[in-house]
Amino acid sequence: MAEIKTEAFILKSIPFKETSKIVRLYTRDQGKIAAIARGASRPKSDFRGQLDPLNYIEAIIYFKESREVQTLGEVELIRSFMQNSQNLDGLYYASAVLEALDKFIDGTEDNQQVFHLTKEVLTVIDSHENMAQALLVYYLLQLSVIMGYSINLEKCSLCGQGLKKAYYNTGVDHLICEECSHSDDLPIPSQQLDYFRKVINIKPDRIALEKYVGINFSQSGKFLLKYLGWHMEVSPVLKSLKTLSNLRM
Repeated sequence: MAEIKTEAFILKSIPFKETSKIVRLYTRDQGKIAAIARGASRPKSDFRGQLDPLNYIEAIIYFKESREVQTLGEVELIRSFMQNSQNLDGLYYASAVLEALDKFIDGTEDNQQVFHLTKEVLTVIDSHENMAQALLVYYLLQLSVIMGYSINLEKCSLCGQGLKKAYYNTGVDHLICEECSHSDDLPIPSQQLDYFRKVINIKPDRIALEKYVGINFSQSGKFLLKYLGWHMEVSPVLKSLKTLSNLRM
C-alpha cells in the first residue's frame, strides 16, 4: 500500500454506513478516484466541512491498486470555491464545471492539463461570477481540445467550404455549413463561431475581461455538451444546469 499526498477537487460526497462517507475525487497525481473517509459524519470528525463539492484540498490517500475504493487519510482545505457567493447562477455554473469533469474525464490516469484548467477556471469564476456561464463554455471547449476532439471551426466537414455560420449534426459529429444542414440540426450562429475561435487560445482570466455581445452561451454550452457526450458515449445532461433551469421557471 502506498501513501500518496496530492491536491484534489471534491466531485461528490455520499454517506456510507452510519458514520463514514464515500468521496469521489479528481486528484492532481492519480486522476479520478473514490475513497472512503471513515468517521466523516461524526460531529467531531477532522473531515467535517472538508469534503463538500467545490472544495479544493490537499489529502493523504492510502492507495492500493487492487482496491476500487481507496482510504482517505488526512485532509487540509486549500480553498472552498464559491464559499461566499451570493450569485445562484455562479454557484451552479461552477458546480457544472466539476460535474463535466466527473462525467467526461474517466479513469485513474493523471492529466495535469485538465487539473490545472479546472483550477484556473474555478478560480476565475470565484472572482467573476457574472461571467460564470461564459467560463463554463470555455471550459467545455478546452476539454474537447485536451481530450483530442478538437472541433473544426473553419470548414464544413461534408463539403469543405468555409464556415460563416454552422450547424451541428450528431450523425456527422462535426460542424457543417447551411447548405449541408437539415432542419433538425443545431444552429451555431456566426457570433458563436467567432467566440470559439477567439477564446480557444487564451487564458480563462481573459474571458472575464472581454465583452461578448450577442453570444448565446446557453446555446454554445448545449452544443459542446452534445459534442463531448457523443464522443464519450455518455448523456450530455448536467444535473447542475437542469436544476438551475428549473429554478428559473
